[in-house]
Amino acid sequence: MVASVYINNADEHKTTLVARFPWRRYFARVVDHGVYSIAWWCIAVFGFHWNIFDLTLKNIVIPLVIQFLLESFFLCLFGRTPGKALLGIVVSDKIGRKPTFRQAFFRTCRILFYGYGLFIPIYSAYRMYKSYRECNDFGLATWDKKAELISILKDKRATRLVGFALFNGLHVLIIALFLSIIFMPQYRGDITSAQFNYNIERYARFHGMLLRNDSLAVTPSFRSPPTLNIVETNGVVEEISFEIIDGRFSDVWGLEHWIRAYVISFVGAQESANLWNIYFSRDSLLVELFPDGLWFGWVHRSHRHVFHGVEIIYQFEVDGLTDWINFSRDSVINARFSMRKTYIDF
Repeated sequence: MVASVYINNADEHKTTLVARFPWRRYFARVVDHGVYSIAWWCIAVFGFHWNIFDLTLKNIVIPLVIQFLLESFFLCLFGRTPGKALLGIVVSDKIGRKPTFRQAFFRTCRILFYGYGLFIPIYSAYRMYKSYRECNDFGLATWDKKAELISILKDKRATRLVGFALFNGLHVLIIALFLSIIFMPQYRGDITSAQFNYNIERYARFHGMLLRNDSLAVTPSFRSPPTLNIVETNGVVEEISFEIIDGRFSDVWGLEHWIRAYVISFVGAQESANLWNIYFSRDSLLVELFPDGLWFGWVHRSHRHVFHGVEIIYQFEVDGLTDWINFSRDSVINARFSMRKTYIDF
């Protein structure tokens, strides 16, 4: 049985049920985080071409700022957020008025401290447990009490939980959509050289390989891309290659990042390629091509693979030998890379 307290609503001259419903509040928070995340993804991906899945400071701080602002506006304008509306929860003061923007803003800030413990490992789990006990035992969370607000459960309809489940399914689909936007090439099928080059630049921008607004400038962590030879037949790209002759150590530093960009931009553009069989399946292209992840040693070995009807060949020699174990920064390096449509996959 749900224990409850009753708050007198002076404006409506009736009492309002304030239930102890920690799980509904948590589910509402999950929905809200989904909504704030989608808002941030749209800004980052379509506005700035950022990779939203990188664990960087901007991908941590900016979404929190968006949450503080959006949640504060939602609460002061409507007395509820999208998640609270879905789960049947309203936030107000003790006489039924909507929170002010100041109340709502500092309430959200306190959730970060008292609810999530600033996301500090172990302490965060402790704060979430304490918040659960507060809501379950007393019906009021610390951030509500300090803001002189209450969270009211308007009804207990089971259909609200169905709506929560449907939202989570939609959220998963949206995540898959943004994964496809960021990690798969825009142009697919029989692409032209211009479309192939656009796929490379787009991939490089999302992965921080290019300076913003300058497709030719490269950040210090990535060497300049090698000059590509692109073969077209009737306007369709059939083969891509480059070679490094009598090069040095610096000529292959970070080269595996560009090779990955070329592979995704061309092999990923083939009709049989998709997000799953390129990135995630056990025998996916990248798992087989880079079994140890992207590391410098990859470009010191010769490779041959066939994926989705495209043959990938990489040949590496150092001082005339294929054994690169004892090479130095002054060694002479020769490397050749090619991707060619074979229309055979094995």
